[in-house]
Amino acid sequence: MKSAAAAIGCFVLIAFAIQPAAQTQEREIRQLPAGNPASRLSPDLEVVAATGADFVGVTRGGGIVVRPRDGVLALENAFKIRGLALDLPAEPPRAVNELIVSLANADAPLTDLPDDAAVVQRVPSGPFAVVRAANGITPALVQALAARAAVTRVEPNYPFFLHDAIQSNVPDDADYPNQWALERLHAEQGWSVVTTTNVTVAVLDTGIDVTHPDLLANLWINPTDTGKNEDGNNCRGDRHGCDFVSIPPQPLTADPNGHGTHCAGTIGAVGHNGKWIAGVAWRIPILGVRVVKQDLTADAAQVARGINYAVAAKARIISASFGSYLAATEVTNAVARAVKAGALIVASAGNTETAVERNNDRKPMYPASLPDVIAVMASDRSDAVPPQSRFGEESVHIAAPGVAILSLEKGGGIGSRTGTSMAVPFVAGVAALHWGQRQHATDTAAQVTDAILRGARQVPGMKGRNKTEAILDMRFLAPQLTTKNPITKPPVPPPAKSPAPQAPPKAVQIGAPSTWTGRLGSILAVGGETSGLILQLDGRRVELAGSDAVLSQLANLIGQMVSVRGRLERVTSVERGEREQVRVTELIKK
Repeated sequence: MKSAAAAIGCFVLIAFAIQPAAQTQEREIRQLPAGNPASRLSPDLEVVAATGADFVGVTRGGGIVVRPRDGVLALENAFKIRGLALDLPAEPPRAVNELIVSLANADAPLTDLPDDAAVVQRVPSGPFAVVRAANGITPALVQALAARAAVTRVEPNYPFFLHDAIQSNVPDDADYPNQWALERLHAEQGWSVVTTTNVTVAVLDTGIDVTHPDLLANLWINPTDTGKNEDGNNCRGDRHGCDFVSIPPQPLTADPNGHGTHCAGTIGAVGHNGKWIAGVAWRIPILGVRVVKQDLTADAAQVARGINYAVAAKARIISASFGSYLAATEVTNAVARAVKAGALIVASAGNTETAVERNNDRKPMYPASLPDVIAVMASDRSDAVPPQSRFGEESVHIAAPGVAILSLEKGGGIGSRTGTSMAVPFVAGVAALHWGQRQHATDTAAQVTDAILRGARQVPGMKGRNKTEAILDMRFLAPQLTTKNPITKPPVPPPAKSPAPQAPPKAVQIGAPSTWTGRLGSILAVGGETSGLILQLDGRRVELAGSDAVLSQLANLIGQMVSVRGRLERVTSVERGEREQVRVTELIKK
């Protein structure tokens, strides 16, 4: 048992549910392992290959569902050997019958496949291929692909989901109190310096309504493709962008849902024309890239192709209002190539899902959690975290308005939507305005990111919710209107020394040293996934037993000395947060 576990690496937690219509049981892998670095298979396919189970699909919460072939007992025994535990599944899966096969080179052959498998896409920019299995993903197919010398990686074509929570119609009315978000962003102060930009923003989404009157003047126009694919991007006739939902890719002509049009409108609805709304940038080239299907899902192949296309089209900013709890290899590779090419990617942290952890630090969303990507959460009219938005003190960078956001809709109208999807285009549009100024034209993506984060407005409602504890603010575009707002917190001053000698303070011992564990941060949490309290001090996390008793004494902790590994720390302030979380905001060493 020990040697088998060592060979596999990290383990996964799975859950099962009996399927009455079948003789077998489906099992859900709730947390993916790191996998064996030497393996050509993704961790979930390692499970498939090792246990003889068929791959069924993926849940919206990031669970992997497999179906055993040799009976429940055999599968359970195999899982136990690998060190896995059982739990209940959270939701039904979305069926997946395609594999992404990463290749050593674009010309690598993929012939002699089983009769029920076929290559449906080849993507030279990966390079990778998409293999569709008519009868499902089986261990035999997985093992046959992984055994080929030209194959470097095999994994399911993971689904991605739009981060759109609510949609409603809004009257096109002169006295409608529209676009509250621009007021909260202090847009007029930013516009006093800059309203237009030549920086192309690629909107990877459901498409764009290229006939909307308030977008026509701001649509990107391909300078090279006249319908004969002169630019070699395999999207012939892509005047305003490309549709990668269609196979083969087709020129972008429409937006079946309206989500992409809404995001594009926030970035660059034509401003100061007396009609509809004003975008963050009044004049800006917007490149439409359709990667999301009509059912509001995408897959890893479409997302990777869309990112590669945007970079080839020289888009400097990519707006991505979607995500997955699964870090798909080819999407990760495409993001890395985009970053290397100098592009800036802005992605949403996601919305609340049933039985899914809201904290992105604990359950990362991709591509928002990939290196060098700006991860964006939503804020509401009162600069607080709306109930549908995910957050993350360590992994989410900034907030932007994402509740009842008025923007353009397909068919020439306007509408209101809510979600972190709506927050992302505000950041993308502001990044384009900043990058388009002459003095910043040669800035790197990292410098643009730093300017946005340093110019953000810190508010109490974002304390402990993102890295800057702040909301996007356009005043940084006009430096004379901006006050310094460093990202890092200033050092806590030492306590004033009393001239009169005092007796040493009484220490409050909470928990036993044997309960201490873990990682960095600054949150004292009660309940949730822990059995006690998590108190983070000076870059160390310590777990404190007796949560109920301590919770009732939290108010009494202020000013007290807490013993941590034999050292005294003074708690100067305590703040109750959501979901029975309490945050220690300042700690002073003795």
